[in-house]
Amino acid sequence: RLHLDGTDITDAQLKQLAPLAELTYLNLYNTQISDAGLTALQSHPSLQKVFLSQTRVTQAGITKLKQAAPTLEIIHN
Repeated sequence: RLHLDGTDITDAQLKQLAPLAELTYLNLYNTQISDAGLTALQSHPSLQKVFLSQTRVTQAGITKLKQAAPTLEIIHN
């Protein structure tokens, strides 16, 4: 589990999570992550749940992520 909620993480920095092969849970609540950052999550092998509420992510970005990772549970409201 990784809680990055309320931090200054950027879209570019999400790529640095790639080595965390066993990461299953990622909380990005209340960050400036946008659709551009979601591409880093599309091929994360173990990720099961991601929290994207209070971010700059759009519904289009969520749809694209869901298509790339259909088993990923995405929390966004």
